[in-house]
Amino acid sequence: QLIQATLDNAKVLRIVMNTKNNKDTDALTNEISQDCLGLTQKTKGLFSCKSKPVGMFPNSLFFRVGIAGMYFPYTGQATYEPYLEQIGLPFTIAHEWFHSAGVAPESEANFLAYLVCNSSENVAIKYSAQMNLLIELLIYYNYFDKDKFQFYRAQFSPEMESDLKTRNELHQKYSNPLSRRSDLIIDQYLQLQNQNGISDYHQLAEWVVAWQDKPMRKIQ
Repeated sequence: QLIQATLDNAKVLRIVMNTKNNKDTDALTNEISQDCLGLTQKTKGLFSCKSKPVGMFPNSLFFRVGIAGMYFPYTGQATYEPYLEQIGLPFTIAHEWFHSAGVAPESEANFLAYLVCNSSENVAIKYSAQMNLLIELLIYYNYFDKDKFQFYRAQFSPEMESDLKTRNELHQKYSNPLSRRSDLIIDQYLQLQNQNGISDYHQLAEWVVAWQDKPMRKIQ
């Protein structure tokens, strides 16, 4: 049910989305940062952060090392890959913002990024949340139930297919031996930081299911 609902929501959002809204990354960063700040101010256990994520210079560097963004603990600055497309850019900005606000686990930063992006009034930002969740939901079926995977993939609109193609082509364009081994490097780094490893990036679906099974009547 969650997969179908997420897919249907993404299709509707993509139809009404004006792709030009996502071109001004500075305005997008400001909007997402304000939304993230708003969530921390009304949620116990979260800290506020005045800094905002910035695009990494030089552009494409993060793609070349196989990542979308990074928080530098020694400077307190969150950064993201400026060349990210409309599926990845808003979600990554929110994800890195929460790292700069003290949320260390990747799974928690992902979930908070989803909450913020999915509640946005900006259709492009909301679309990013839905597509990131949808991709994670379909990973299981891609490995264990190809028929169901193809059933849901066949429902993607041409615009969604185009967005996924753009996303994949960007990663392939900058693919190199280092970027192809990035998962292994990141996995080892996260384990050194007392996290579970690369699997922490792929728990969004579980978090959303748990959130829906036990909805919070009021964020406190």
